[in-house]
Amino acid sequence: MVKPMENVEDQHVEDKIIFNPSAFKHEFSKEDVFKAIESKIYEGPVKGFENKYAIIGFNSKGALLEILYNIIDSESINLFHVDKCKPNFRKQLMEMRSKDKWQK
Repeated sequence: MVKPMENVEDQHVEDKIIFNPSAFKHEFSKEDVFKAIESKIYEGPVKGFENKYAIIGFNSKGALLEILYNIIDSESINLFHVDKCKPNFRKQLMEMRSKDKWQK
Protein backbone atom coordinates (compact mmCIF):
# COMPACT_ATOMS: atom_id res chain seq x y z
CA MET A 1 0.00 0.00 0.00
CA VAL A 2 1.29 3.45 -0.89
CA LYS A 3 1.72 5.67 2.16
CA PRO A 4 3.62 8.76 1.01
CA MET A 5 3.68 10.34 4.46
CA GLU A 6 5.04 7.19 6.11
CA ASN A 7 8.58 8.53 6.46
CA VAL A 8 7.53 12.07 7.25
CA GLU A 9 9.50 12.00 10.52
CA ASP A 10 12.70 11.62 8.52
CA GLN A 11 11.96 14.56 6.26
CA HIS A 12 11.10 18.21 6.58
CA VAL A 13 7.33 18.00 6.40
CA GLU A 14 7.09 21.63 5.32
CA ASP A 15 9.12 20.83 2.21
CA LYS A 16 7.01 17.82 1.23
CA ILE A 17 3.55 19.40 1.48
CA ILE A 18 2.16 21.88 -1.01
CA PHE A 19 -0.84 23.46 0.68
CA ASN A 20 -3.71 24.15 -1.67
CA PRO A 21 -5.63 27.26 -0.50
CA SER A 22 -8.76 25.10 -0.18
CA ALA A 23 -7.08 23.27 2.72
CA PHE A 24 -7.78 26.25 4.96
CA LYS A 25 -11.46 26.64 4.07
CA HIS A 26 -12.52 25.22 7.46
CA GLU A 27 -10.14 27.46 9.41
CA PHE A 28 -7.61 24.87 10.51
CA SER A 29 -3.94 25.86 10.41
CA LYS A 30 -0.70 24.33 9.16
CA GLU A 31 0.14 23.64 12.80
CA ASP A 32 -3.09 21.63 13.08
CA VAL A 33 -2.02 19.62 10.03
CA PHE A 34 1.48 18.93 11.37
CA LYS A 35 0.13 17.83 14.76
CA ALA A 36 -2.48 15.56 13.11
CA ILE A 37 0.23 13.98 10.95
CA GLU A 38 2.39 13.46 14.02
CA SER A 39 -0.50 11.83 15.93
CA LYS A 40 -2.10 10.03 13.00
CA ILE A 41 -4.16 6.95 13.72
CA TYR A 42 -4.86 6.16 10.08
CA GLU A 43 -3.32 6.80 6.69
CA GLY A 44 -4.46 5.21 3.48
CA PRO A 45 -6.33 5.52 0.22
CA VAL A 46 -9.85 6.93 0.10
CA LYS A 47 -12.27 4.28 -1.13
CA GLY A 48 -13.59 4.84 -4.63
CA PHE A 49 -10.91 7.35 -5.68
CA GLU A 50 -7.62 7.10 -7.48
CA ASN A 51 -4.67 9.05 -6.05
CA LYS A 52 -6.67 10.38 -3.10
CA TYR A 53 -5.40 9.64 0.40
CA ALA A 54 -6.58 10.39 3.92
CA ILE A 55 -4.80 10.95 7.18
CA ILE A 56 -6.85 10.87 10.37
CA GLY A 57 -5.21 12.39 13.43
CA PHE A 58 -5.61 14.79 16.32
CA ASN A 59 -4.69 18.45 16.43
CA SER A 60 -3.25 20.07 19.57
CA LYS A 61 -6.77 20.80 20.89
CA GLY A 62 -7.76 17.13 20.63
CA ALA A 63 -10.04 17.51 17.60
CA LEU A 64 -10.04 14.48 15.30
CA LEU A 65 -9.19 15.77 11.83
CA GLU A 66 -9.45 14.35 8.33
CA ILE A 67 -6.74 15.45 5.95
CA LEU A 68 -7.00 14.71 2.24
CA TYR A 69 -4.17 14.84 -0.25
CA ASN A 70 -2.95 13.45 -3.53
CA ILE A 71 0.51 12.61 -4.73
CA ILE A 72 2.24 15.04 -7.05
CA ASP A 73 5.53 13.15 -7.34
CA SER A 74 7.94 11.20 -5.15
CA GLU A 75 8.97 14.37 -3.33
CA SER A 76 5.68 16.18 -2.75
CA ILE A 77 1.97 15.96 -2.08
CA ASN A 78 -0.94 18.32 -2.71
CA LEU A 79 -2.81 18.76 0.57
CA PHE A 80 -6.23 20.14 -0.31
CA HIS A 81 -8.60 19.44 2.61
CA VAL A 82 -8.53 19.67 6.41
CA ASP A 83 -11.69 19.40 8.49
CA LYS A 84 -13.20 17.69 11.50
CA CYS A 85 -13.42 13.98 10.85
CA LYS A 86 -16.79 13.17 9.27
CA PRO A 87 -18.90 10.04 9.86
CA ASN A 88 -17.85 8.39 6.58
CA PHE A 89 -14.18 8.45 7.62
CA ARG A 90 -15.05 7.32 11.13
CA LYS A 91 -16.94 4.41 9.58
CA GLN A 92 -13.92 3.52 7.45
CA LEU A 93 -11.74 3.62 10.58
CA MET A 94 -14.08 1.26 12.40
CA GLU A 95 -14.13 -1.12 9.42
CA MET A 96 -10.34 -1.14 9.30
CA ARG A 97 -10.17 -1.71 13.05
CA SER A 98 -12.59 -4.63 12.87
CA LYS A 99 -10.41 -6.21 10.19
CA ASP A 100 -7.20 -5.47 12.13
CA LYS A 101 -5.87 -3.44 9.21
CA TRP A 102 -4.99 -0.19 10.93
CA GLN A 103 -2.72 1.84 8.67
CA LYS A 104 -0.77 3.84 11.21
